Parts: sequence; C-alpha cells; structure tokens
Amino acid sequence: MKSVAGLCIVAAIILLQNQARADDVPVKSAKAIIADNKDAIVRVLAVVKKSDGGGIMAMFGGKESKVNVCGTVVDPSGLTVVSSGAFKPMAMVAVKVNGGDGDVEGGAKAPKTDITDVRIQMTDGTEFPARIVLEDPDLGLMFIMPEKKEGKALPKFSCSSDKSTAKPELLDPVMVLGRLGESLDHQPIVSFARISAVVHKPRTFYSLDPVSLGLDRLVFAADKKVVGLCVLLPRSGGADGMHVEMNLVVVPMQDVMELALQALKKAESKEAKPVAK
Repeated sequence: MKSVAGLCIVAAIILLQNQARADDVPVKSAKAIIADNKDAIVRVLAVVKKSDGGGIMAMFGGKESKVNVCGTVVDPSGLTVVSSGAFKPMAMVAVKVNGGDGDVEGGAKAPKTDITDVRIQMTDGTEFPARIVLEDPDLGLMFIMPEKKEGKALPKFSCSSDKSTAKPELLDPVMVLGRLGESLDHQPIVSFARISAVVHKPRTFYSLDPVSLGLDRLVFAADKKVVGLCVLLPRSGGADGMHVEMNLVVVPMQDVMELALQALKKAESKEAKPVAK
C-alpha cells in the first residue's frame, strides 16, 4: 500500500509540474505582448450628455458625465476604436427593442446621446482632440480620428505589431491587454482568461471567463496573435422583443479591421462628425 501511495504522490507532483510549465507559456507570451503592443493602447476621453427620453427611458436622460476608457489604435494615422457601449449603453439598448426603431413599449423614446470634447490621451498624458468618424451599432464599435492641435503636429502612432488574427476554440487560454487610468500612471495591465463560449450565429463572437475584464481591451491568443476587442453588446429577445441582455463579448479582430477601412475612407472624405467645441 505504501508503494501505491508513493506512486500516487509522485504522479501528483508530475502533474503539478506539468501544469506549472503550461502556466509559464502564457506568462512569457504576456510579457512579449506588453512589449510589442503597449503603445497601441491609449485612453479616450469625452463628455457625454443624455437628453430626456420618454416613458420608462426618462430616468436615463438629462445627465452629463465624463467618460474615460481604453482605446486601441488600429492604424498609423491614429485611428482608434472603442466600444460604443462605454459612451451610450442605454441608447444601444433602446435601438435593440421592438424592431430596432429606438422606441420601447408605451411610446417611450431612447435618450439622445451627445458626445462632445472627444480626446485621445497618449501614454505620456499628452492629449489630442478627436472626432468620431464611424459608428457601427451592430458590433458596438466606434472609431475616432485624432486631429492636430494648433501649432503641434500629431505624433507617430503605434498600432498592433502583429496583423495576423487568431480563431480560438472553446476553453483556449487567452490574454487581455488594457491600460490603467491617470491615477495609476497609465500603466498597461494584462489579465488571463479562457474562451468560455464561441457564438457563430448570427455572427462570430467570443465570451470570456472571467467576464469582468473591462471594456475596450484587446484579447490575444497564447501564440500572441490578436483575437479581438472586448465590447458591450446588447441583444434583444423574447416574444415581445422587450428582453434585453447586455453582453460583454469579444468581436473578432478581422471584423474590427474591416470597419476600420471604412472609417479611414470616411475620415479622408471629410464625412465624419465634427469635433464639438
């Protein structure tokens, strides 16, 4: 019996050692991800004001707030993507109920959201004014383009060093990269997670475990390829269309970059929304 017990202990030790080696792989990858991509993660600041909606939506209107979230630079021009849900979550909910017309039961209207004073804040704290050039409510993404300050040229923006994308499978380990705010010296932050669900219809999304890793953070596979961007995405359901779920999901980077190309074209054609003074 002693020999059997001894073999069990040895086997347990070997299993733990193998697990430790497996855990070392994402840690090493995370360090490389920080070094290669930290400058592509910036902060996006804005002032958001919601006008009063009607009916049950009125409680969400009439308030002004400052928003400070992570943004990911996706082009050397400085084009930056953020989650729309960080700026106007209730407006996103409203357009998802009752056929997506923005109305809810009883004739209520979604609160109108005005986004002003948009700025991109660099890692050294330098800020540049910016304008919204494209918004995609279906994917919950918003693209922002920096503009020159008077008498000051735009810096050279860094974007993700690896353009190849990953398509992880269920339970695959991933790493999540973001940036802390001003009070914590804008330091990059990395978290570890696993793919807890893969949604294929109506389009591909990934869910993470744990889910509470923060909006607008980039997700990487263990091989350092980009998986996608964390966004807040409302989805309606139920027979009356009134049941709304707010989901924190990962939008595949391929979808993000396809929209980024559209945003660049809009920015070049001057079709973007102007910066509010």
